[in-house]
Amino acid sequence: MVFKGNKCLNLILSGGGVKGIAYVGALKALDLEGWKILNIAGVSSGAMVGSILASGYSPHSLMDILNKFNFEKIKGDDIVRRIPMISEYVDFIQNQRVLNKESEEFFLFMERLKEGCESGFNELNFYDMRCSIIKKIIKFCNQGYLFDGDYLEEWMYDILIKKGIRTFGDLRRGLSDKVNPRGYKMRMTAVDATRGKIVVLPDDMEFYGIQPDDFEVAKAVRMSTSVPFVFKPVEIKGIANNAEKNYYFVDGGVFDGFPFWLIDNENNHIDSYGHSYDIPAIGIKLKGKKFLKGLNPFNILKNIISNLYHIGIPEKVSFNPQNIINIDVSDISFLDFDLDENEINYLIESGYKSVKNFFKKDKRGGINYWYFNGMLILALLIIKKFL
Repeated sequence: MVFKGNKCLNLILSGGGVKGIAYVGALKALDLEGWKILNIAGVSSGAMVGSILASGYSPHSLMDILNKFNFEKIKGDDIVRRIPMISEYVDFIQNQRVLNKESEEFFLFMERLKEGCESGFNELNFYDMRCSIIKKIIKFCNQGYLFDGDYLEEWMYDILIKKGIRTFGDLRRGLSDKVNPRGYKMRMTAVDATRGKIVVLPDDMEFYGIQPDDFEVAKAVRMSTSVPFVFKPVEIKGIANNAEKNYYFVDGGVFDGFPFWLIDNENNHIDSYGHSYDIPAIGIKLKGKKFLKGLNPFNILKNIISNLYHIGIPEKVSFNPQNIINIDVSDISFLDFDLDENEINYLIESGYKSVKNFFKKDKRGGINYWYFNGMLILALLIIKKFL
């Protein structure tokens, strides 16, 4: 494919649970601005929406697709019975009884994160604590969770197969570059809680004895969106030291809620004709985090999950902050599955306005400046050639 003269970009979508509905408006605005999306990277809700887009659905059809998702299937009820850890956390807050050392360590870590004390950890200690905490998450999750995740995976499979997409081999439609050598149009992350490591899907599935091209996209989306305590961790059987071993995966946003490093940020790409092109990368981040007061079990669960999100140490890779579109959706919580029509419209409108406002800014380093000045330089070079 030749992209010369086209408005093309690579896209990174952050996680954010149900707030991902804001991407409906954001992607519609991108489309109306005339941008063609090439490679996509995402995590959690960003992985879900990105996969739908990468499979061939238009931004304008996203809301119709999401409307077919039965949120009744993932509404939480009887949380205390389903997740015993919630009762333990209430006891911890109220100091009604002494907890075992494992639970106390986990809850203390959550409280420090809630209070914004991440800076109190040095990098090495934080890494050690993070690995320890993620392994405890699996133990707590196996004691109780709200949903097994089957419905989400089956729904995603049905959506993708209508476009002829089953495995990542069907998504080798993107541009090849140094960070995406196979040219997958969509890639995402999950956390291997057994190893305490973030993994790239599908690339890193080779470690588990699975060929990346053969890995199902719907399974990967389920892994990337497997929010601790909401969904059962995804189990993958792999081979280690010539023996079969079970590995457990949770939402990639636990370690990194904005995996911009999955996209080649140096922007230089080669098409099938050998031509070199600069393709800008932009990221869309769902912002807004609020702490819910009181000992309501669902609020406690929301707070724990909110605190758990993005506890990883940031990658040592730069990304131009002027190419990030922030969508403020602080009025909606991560797990607000029972949204009314006004709240859904609020999310969509927030996404739409954020993108529109972004492209109104003609600032140096911004994507409008980059694109239009690039076209001007190209035009001058063409004129010079014929003079």
